[in-house]
Parts: sequence; C-alpha cells; structure tokens
Amino acid sequence: PEQEPGCGALQAMQESVWNYSNEVESINKTLEGRVHEQTQEAIHHLYYDSLTGLPNRIKLQEDLQRIPFHTLAILNIDDFKEINDFFGIDEGDMILIQVGHWLEDLKLTPYRIGGDEFAFKLPKGLNRDDLVREAELIVTMMSEKPFIIGDDTIHLRGTIGIAIESEKPLIHADVALNKARSIKHPYSIYDPTEGIEQQYQTNIALSAQIRQALVEHRIVCQYQPIVSTKTGKIEKFETLVRIQNEDGTLLGPYDFLPIAQKTKLYHHITQEVVYQACHLFTGRT
Repeated sequence: PEQEPGCGALQAMQESVWNYSNEVESINKTLEGRVHEQTQEAIHHLYYDSLTGLPNRIKLQEDLQRIPFHTLAILNIDDFKEINDFFGIDEGDMILIQVGHWLEDLKLTPYRIGGDEFAFKLPKGLNRDDLVREAELIVTMMSEKPFIIGDDTIHLRGTIGIAIESEKPLIHADVALNKARSIKHPYSIYDPTEGIEQQYQTNIALSAQIRQALVEHRIVCQYQPIVSTKTGKIEKFETLVRIQNEDGTLLGPYDFLPIAQKTKLYHHITQEVVYQACHLFTGRT
C-alpha cells in the first residue's frame, strides 16, 4: 500500500527523537558515572592519608563516634625531624610508609593522624598490666625492626600514649603521649586524677593573661640595687619583671615566664623590659 503523505517524514522525525533520547540517556549515565567516581575520590581524599593510604584523623574521629574503642593508643616516632633533616623529606616519607605497613602487619588497624603519629586500638578485655606489656612489646619490636632508607638500615624509637574507656579517647591518648615524652618514658596511660588537662587550661588562661598585659602595658619592672661589698655604694641595678594584674597585685616572673617562653611571648616581654630600663636610666651616671 502507498504511504500516506507525510508519514515518512513523521517516522524519520520519530527515529531522530528516539536516537536523541538514547544519546541523552547515554550521556546522563556517563555523567552519573563520572560524578560517582569523583565523589568516591573526594571521599577517599577526605578520609585517607595520601602518603600511606591509611585512614586519617578525620576517619578515626568518625569511627570513634560510630564504634567507640575500648582502648586507643597513639604511637609517635621519636626524633623523626632528625631523620628528615639528615636523609631528606622524601626518604622520611618512605619511612612513614614502612611504619604504616609494619603496623598493618601487626594487625593493629592503624590510622595516620599526624606527621609522625599513628593511632590504633588495642584488644578489648586487657587489664592495665596487659596493656603495659602490649605497649612495651610494640615499642621494643619497633626498635628492633630494621627500616630501609636507600642502602642504609635504620632503627626507630617510639613513644606510646594510651587511653582506656575514655569519653575523649583521642584527646586523652594524646595527653598520655605528651606525658610519656616529657618524662622520656616509652609509654604512658592516661590518668584523670593527675589533672593534666586542668594544667593545660591553666596554661591557656595564663597565656591569654600575658598577651592582655602586653597590650595594656601592664608589664612593669622593679629594680634591685647591687651594692659593692668594698665601697658600700650601689654599682648597678638588676631589672626584675612583673605583671601587674587588673586588681593592682603583681605576678612574679616564676609564675609566667615559663609559659611566655613556650608561647613565643618571651621576646615581647624582653623588648618591653629593655625599653623601660633604658628609658628610666637614660642620662643617669
């Protein structure tokens, strides 16, 4: 039978629309695939360390919220800066990768949470003595394991901080680690009765107090005469620094100078003391 006028054109148009629809669907699927890939890649970059491939600090924090660890440990590589300085950053990175693999081989499920720090959970059900032995074993094994840098073999030392059944395991394990490093002990277990966190808060408050005193010109000097035992005359003065509190009382140097040194405020205080002393004694003989 003869085709009605316009039917061929209509069929061609329908086929064109159909083909176009298929192309659009194919493009959409391709775009969806690419979006999914990029999303997965972004998630991987967010949660995994680009150097070692281990889960990172963000992943650990989320895992801790999802499934709280009974015991969390943080391992710090001692004097790692010296390795970077001596061998170079690239070789130092290779050591970090090797340490990550070694912790995986020990079935510790490690996270890389900082430059030279790794976190992992210890088995549930261990008492304090068991945890101490576990920490000692890991540190000993680390010191005995050879790590390779080029043609050289080096041995590493580590320090471990542990938090047990803590509401803030990452913070408390870090506090324990800092304590262990400060007393030069291979491990430490967080003890809330030691009041270390309260000391941190005191340090932060005192640091703010020093900054405010500098801004408000409440760094004051007192001058103690140095008398000659031969002549009985004043030969010079010793400059003593104080902070004048807002209520007029004075804070002695032993209370704030150690904090000033750690917070890089010491040189500001030194400048203020030198200025005041020079201004006071200018022209005097």
